[in-house]
Amino acid sequence: RSLSWGVYDTVSNAFFSVSQKASISLLHSMLRHQETTFQKDDRFYTIVKPGQRPIAAIVSTSSARFYKTLYHQATLTLPLGMICSIIILLVWSRTHREFNSPGRLLHRALNKRQLCVHYQPIIDIKNNQCVGAEALLRWPGFNGQVMSPAEFIPLAEKEGMIERITDYVVEEVFSDLGHFLAAHPDLYVSINLSASDFHSSRLIALISDKARFYSVRAQQIKIEVTERGFIDVPKTTP
Repeated sequence: RSLSWGVYDTVSNAFFSVSQKASISLLHSMLRHQETTFQKDDRFYTIVKPGQRPIAAIVSTSSARFYKTLYHQATLTLPLGMICSIIILLVWSRTHREFNSPGRLLHRALNKRQLCVHYQPIIDIKNNQCVGAEALLRWPGFNGQVMSPAEFIPLAEKEGMIERITDYVVEEVFSDLGHFLAAHPDLYVSINLSASDFHSSRLIALISDKARFYSVRAQQIKIEVTERGFIDVPKTTP
């Protein structure tokens, strides 16, 4: 009952349809307003003007009805909005945790080749001469600190990425030292590998192919097995 309206011609400003309790003279006075939504004399007015047709409508309602409707809409939309916000937050939090999980970070580090191989000289104490180097894999940048294999190799084994890391180390070692070792056959490089790497002949074939490509002698590649596990001899038999 507090709602009133009027439809008029925008060319002549003549009203041709009005609600029962609407005052045409009052509606005419509203046409001078530039705003499409405004308040006057304890009522709210809205002017609707279609863009392509020369007709428009003025709709008004009492302040009491307006605030009552606003209250009902708020009581419906606010809880729904809060529920949606909580769901979005939970989904985002879970996605964020998964995206930044140690396994995902290690996977991205391998794809971006962010793991680094450092070389520690091996000195013969008998003559104080350098006889080779030990290849040490490090993961820089995780949580702002450099991680040693003792920290991320168990993660790689758990996530099924140990073969990728092994291939990564072998490729990096030969890329860094392949030509140098070929030119210095009296030196060698020692590579630390996981016991699980020896469960197939794949690793031996990979090292053999790399050594053949760079003309590196077999005795120049020393393999050390990490202390995390024992070698299962039957599994290592080709």
